[in-house]
Amino acid sequence: MNKFVKYIILFVLLVLLQVLLLENVKVFGINPICYVYFVLAFPTFVSNKIFMPICFLLGLCVDIFLNTYGIHAAACTAVAFFRPFIAKRTIEFDGIDSLDELTFKALRRNNYVVYALSLIFIHHFILFALQIFSLNLIFMVLWKTIFSTIFTFALLMVVQMVKSK
Repeated sequence: MNKFVKYIILFVLLVLLQVLLLENVKVFGINPICYVYFVLAFPTFVSNKIFMPICFLLGLCVDIFLNTYGIHAAACTAVAFFRPFIAKRTIEFDGIDSLDELTFKALRRNNYVVYALSLIFIHHFILFALQIFSLNLIFMVLWKTIFSTIFTFALLMVVQMVKSK
């Protein structure tokens, strides 16, 4: 299958999964955010000038369905901006600019865990900070960020293990 078509299908499936299913799954008041997998796994050889608008569109689609006023678009765009910096600092791989996917299977375990947790944490922190938008509630933002990051990471690891089999 063409890689372009593969990522369009992944884009649509993750948005639908997020807005139709996972938005209704809440554990201790938090829910996993699966569409961040698209940002994590997207090929590194694609220019950031192309990647950032794609991520903005991903977040905007979620915002449109959930009526969340652009907070998902802002968080996705920020993660797209930080991804090259975090990938180069966390992943010890010479050919990082030519990888088709940054997945658990393609990278060493420890490298992928640090890479994924860093980006998911940044995404969630920006998302919850914009959602709550109050310095008085910074501990709530941090609490939601930490637990949602763990919940999302666990979900993404399960998805990748199922996908690799």
